[in-house]
This record gives sequence, C-alpha cells and structure tokens, in this order.
Amino acid sequence: MTTPVYLVIACMVAYLVGGIPFGYIIGRVVGGIDIRSRGSGNIGASNVARVLGMKWGLAVLVPDALKGLLPVWAVHRTMTDLVDGVGPESVVLVHVMVLVGLVAILGHMYPCWIGLRGGKGVATALGVAAVLSPWATLLALGVYLLTLATKRIPSLSSLVAAMAFAVVQGADMVKMRIWEEQWSLAGFTLAVPLLIIYRHRSNIGRILRGEEPRVGRETSEQEPSSAGDESPSEEIGTGIDARGLPTQATSATGSQDPDPDAP
Repeated sequence: MTTPVYLVIACMVAYLVGGIPFGYIIGRVVGGIDIRSRGSGNIGASNVARVLGMKWGLAVLVPDALKGLLPVWAVHRTMTDLVDGVGPESVVLVHVMVLVGLVAILGHMYPCWIGLRGGKGVATALGVAAVLSPWATLLALGVYLLTLATKRIPSLSSLVAAMAFAVVQGADMVKMRIWEEQWSLAGFTLAVPLLIIYRHRSNIGRILRGEEPRVGRETSEQEPSSAGDESPSEEIGTGIDARGLPTQATSATGSQDPDPDAP
C-alpha cells in the first residue's frame, strides 16, 4: 500500500470515529433527551454530567478521549507493516499520526452524524496528545486539575491546560532541535490549543466579565449554547432524581443553571 492511500483511509476512519457523538447517544438512551437542547447545549462530558449525573459524564469523557487516542495509536502500530518504506523511526510516520489525530479532533468538533454540531475537542485532543507526547500531556493534565481545584471553572482549566501543553511541548521541541524535522508535530502543538481557544470564545467573554459558572455554584443566568452560541430551547431542572435522571423542565423561557461547557 502506498502512503497516500493509507493516509486517505486512515483520515476517513479517524473522522468517522472522532465524530461518534457519545454525549448525544447517552442523552438519548439514558435520559430520552437531546443533550444539545439542555444545559449549555454542548455534547461534551461536563454538560452530560450536569444534566444526567456525574457517572454519565464520565461515561462520555472516557470514550471521547479514546476517539483521539485509538486512531493515532492504530497508525503507529499498523503503518510500518502496511506501507512500504516507512519504518518505526520514519518522520513520515510522525506526520501521518499528527494528521490523523487532527482529523479525529475535527470529527469530534464537527461530526457528520449530527449536523456538524459537536463538542469543543478537549477530551479528544487529550487522547491524541497522550500518544504524540505523553509527558507534555501529563503535565498539561496536572495543570488542568490544579486550575480546576483552585478556580473551579472547567472552561478556564481547559484553556490554561491547552496553553501549558503548547509551552511545554514547544520548549521541548526547540531544546531537542527537532521542530524543523517534525514540523507537523510543531504545527499540532500550536494549532490545536488555538483551535480549542477558538471553540471556547464565548466562555472567554464570560470569564472576562466574571460570569462564567463555577463548579458547585448555582446561578440563574442562562448560558448560550456552545454550538454557534445559540440558546438552548428548553430549560432543565438542576436536580437529579433517584434514577440519576434530570428533573423535568419547568418552562421554555425560565432561568436555568448554566454549564461550563464540556471538553
């Protein structure tokens, strides 16, 4: 198999896998709802946790991360066997892994399965980065947890962690003088954090105004949907019943407890 043929197949698979909307599926199966019309309107783990409960948020977080990890890992394991002239140390392998990972992230953000209205890419980017740069990913994850513990704002924590990854990975590539050879990884290091920042643009505005919700704090302010900043069409109750499902909506125009946009 030639490299272009392998690349096309791998990117198609990565996009389709990355676009699997686990948050939307769990919302339908568990709660009988369209998660895009509840809370922040996002299909990510944080919004699912707010609407359906923490265990279901985790049930979305793990597969969302695996959507990025598995396609890149599969390229690393199979390309050297299927493509002539590509060895384990080949820079071509790095380029293909990076491109496939980026396509998986874009698949999560713009899934063809549900009208290109997806999540913000943090969890899927985490899975991709875990294969491409494990140590920088661990440091970024530590920054996320520290920021979340001190500021209690998930969106801010995601933004700070994305920037931390860019700084740590970029500095390491400059130190090792590999950024010219592995230019695709250098581009990933810069482009993905910028893409995540762009997807969080509405959150950034609320953070600057001091209006972004914090973990454990309820507010009556309605948060715009993460997909195109559209407002959700329905309100949900903030309580969870004995089965772990959300309470019924009280009105179509009343206030709601906003969600700090999911990964």
